[in-house]
Amino acid sequence: MTLTNMSLIIRLFTMLLIASSLLLIVASEGNYVVTINDQKDYKKLLRVHKNVLILFFNSSMDKNIQLKKVVKTTMEAAKQAMGQGTVAQINCNDGEVKKLCKKLKITPKPYILKHYQNGEFHKDYDRRINTNSMYRFLLDPAGDIPWDEDPTAVNVVHLDDSNALRKTVGGGKPVLIMFYAPWCSFCKRLKPEFSAAADVLKGKVVLAGMDLTHRGNEVIAKQFNIDGYPTLEYFEGGMHKFRYSGQNSKDGIIEWLKNPVEQASSLSLEEEEISWTDAITEVVLLNDDTFDEFIAEHRSVLVLIYAPCMLIST
Repeated sequence: MTLTNMSLIIRLFTMLLIASSLLLIVASEGNYVVTINDQKDYKKLLRVHKNVLILFFNSSMDKNIQLKKVVKTTMEAAKQAMGQGTVAQINCNDGEVKKLCKKLKITPKPYILKHYQNGEFHKDYDRRINTNSMYRFLLDPAGDIPWDEDPTAVNVVHLDDSNALRKTVGGGKPVLIMFYAPWCSFCKRLKPEFSAAADVLKGKVVLAGMDLTHRGNEVIAKQFNIDGYPTLEYFEGGMHKFRYSGQNSKDGIIEWLKNPVEQASSLSLEEEEISWTDAITEVVLLNDDTFDEFIAEHRSVLVLIYAPCMLIST
């Protein structure tokens, strides 16, 4: 066999694999939801795709308005998540698939959404039934529930972008905004305290939250010189005033907002946090220029990849 023929065979095989993948992604109804017709389809889907959300249902979409809404939502979320997650549907009333549902012991009433990761069942879908929630779930199915979906945070105004921020700040009331990242451990600790303060201050002061890891929000981080999370900024009269300097607790937030003033850090120079670049430590700080060379020179390396995350004053 010549090299030319071998190259042609490899190219044809690659094209077949790509075509097979596309067939699994694009559904027969012209959307991005995979329709599973039998157990073979089901096994193939979980074998090929590592992040799968499956809608099981057993009612006619024409007769059930709620189900119709869910199906539409899965279609929209599947389109947004294309390449990052896969959405499929199984009608448990249909022939061969009915046997599959019975084998899996799944009885949808009239529907249930189940997530599969790396070929195994992971969890039942536990987020809101809307496109954005479903899309965010597919991006990080193992992550915590988004703050704006937390039932204890109903009095926190959740800001998606700069337009929402401007509208909230210009609403007439004093505003305290917590800028955060979902993965930040200090943010997770502060959220329930912040939410509890929002309950008490409802109608007097607006407490808002903004995830700066959302696409496009990096501009906000630059605007307010935010280089760590959480960072709380105070606004009054439609204008940014200064950074929050109170305690990271419900009572601390409420007390500070009674008389919000700009305050210098209470830490002495000796107590101030030292950055890794300045600290004397056995940890080697790597950057774009030194990473490859250091890894090549050392046989075994444990690397911590991090982003700035800070704890506000306690």
